[in-house]
Amino acid sequence: MLVYSFIIDVSDLVTKNPVAVPEDKDGFTTQEEIQNNKSPRNSRVENKYPVDPLLQPKRLMATLPNINDSDVTDMSHTVGDDLYLSLCEKLEYLSGVNIFIIHLIESCDQSCIDEIMNAVESKGGYINYDAMAYGYDDADQVSYYNPSKGTNQSTSSKFNHRQWYIPAMEIPEAWEELKQGKSLKDVKVCVVDSGVDYKAPSLSSNMYTNMNEPLQPNSNYDTKEYIDEVYGYNFVDDSGDPMDNHGHGTRVASIIAGKLKRPDHTIAGISKSVKIVPCKIFNQELKARISNIIRCIDFCLSVGAQIQYHSWEIHRDKEVLKEAFRAAENNGVLMVVAAGDSSKMSKNDIEHAVVIPTMYSKWFSNILSVASMRLTREQRTQDRFLACITKHKQHDGLCEKNYIKYDLSGNSHYGRYTIHVAAPGTNILSLDHTRKLSFTDGTAMAAAIMTGVCALMLSIETPKNENISLTPPKVIELLRRSTVITWGLNEKVRWDGFVNVALAVRNTISFLSDNQTIQNNQDFAKKEPELIDYKIIF
Repeated sequence: MLVYSFIIDVSDLVTKNPVAVPEDKDGFTTQEEIQNNKSPRNSRVENKYPVDPLLQPKRLMATLPNINDSDVTDMSHTVGDDLYLSLCEKLEYLSGVNIFIIHLIESCDQSCIDEIMNAVESKGGYINYDAMAYGYDDADQVSYYNPSKGTNQSTSSKFNHRQWYIPAMEIPEAWEELKQGKSLKDVKVCVVDSGVDYKAPSLSSNMYTNMNEPLQPNSNYDTKEYIDEVYGYNFVDDSGDPMDNHGHGTRVASIIAGKLKRPDHTIAGISKSVKIVPCKIFNQELKARISNIIRCIDFCLSVGAQIQYHSWEIHRDKEVLKEAFRAAENNGVLMVVAAGDSSKMSKNDIEHAVVIPTMYSKWFSNILSVASMRLTREQRTQDRFLACITKHKQHDGLCEKNYIKYDLSGNSHYGRYTIHVAAPGTNILSLDHTRKLSFTDGTAMAAAIMTGVCALMLSIETPKNENISLTPPKVIELLRRSTVITWGLNEKVRWDGFVNVALAVRNTISFLSDNQTIQNNQDFAKKEPELIDYKIIF
């Protein structure tokens, strides 16, 4: 593989401004409407879409301007004490994100909901209905691992030979880089998903534990205390037990930090220096309430997680949800989000559609959105290689067979400016909650891989230099500088490729050493594409 060195001014690690896009033909809210404050972001528009009667118990989500963290009774005064006491079962204040969850009494109908919403809006606040978000269900794509198939697994191997994404992204070379006398630190990664099997031997040593959990009573005006929270939190059942009874979250955690080495079953997570913090939002059908997602974001902030993993979507913007993501940005938390999987009812190209949180990558500097890529068939790879060298003889790096054999997975969402990068997301080996190895497809798996990569970068000890900080925007920029430009991903994602992890680690070490030499993976690597009048080089 050819790698070319460039002298890059790392002071240009900046983020871009959001951009409006044309009207969405599918009838979803468009990004232009959102930017012009015309989206269903407040109750005036949301009244067209009344609270879902199937969502029980009923909840509203609200935020007030300039709220004093210590005065959580302001919301009850805003609503009105009499109204509050008669309609609200409980008022929950999430201080980390400055959001109230209003738990309504069962008999509260639309008229009383409107009364509360009017009271909050009259004080300049935002208030939204609770709603359901949907995870990317991989149940139909799971196939269990048979160790008798393929070549025998070497007992000296650091990973399973069926983990094809590890050599493809040069992860073993990254591990070797970190052995060269580098001091590593643990990185807390909050997996916002279906929970995690925290008792699994392959994960137990990398699980977050809170042995100092204070047991404090809740109250009607409670700044949220996470009772009995030791391994994480379960917002589906409101308990301190985030055990996974679906499997999705455990698969994600095993990709990030799993460790299993047996003659017939071996798997390696991407980063060893990780503490997984499970935050359970999904029920058995991989559905989650928006209010529980917001509660998870707040919880992850409270435990100091540097990275949050998200793989769910909704199609209508909610200002209160955006406030939660803004709080994560303000706290310097990297949010890795799955781009989403298409279905018979949706299209793959989401550039002009509202798919949240993927779309937030244009609004917030701390969001990394990830599509899924796959290995192509040998004949297709050969045909693509011949076409490439015919057109680009002077750029043999572009036509490198090791890169040209990858393209976008068939069911992956893509977006030229909305989605940053692709990562392997087809036939991904992982461990589920039954502690069996299985293969799974989807952008959720691709996002899990990139979460592990980001954790690997953040685990590198920062020198005692106040002027150097590996912030989320800088992590994202270093990833961009380490991207392999690939024909099959051209114009599908913002960076036109996937990350070379060895290069990302080298660039991170260089950046933290205050060394201005940052490598690009190819001599024709380009800067962030301009959003207007941008010309593709291919």
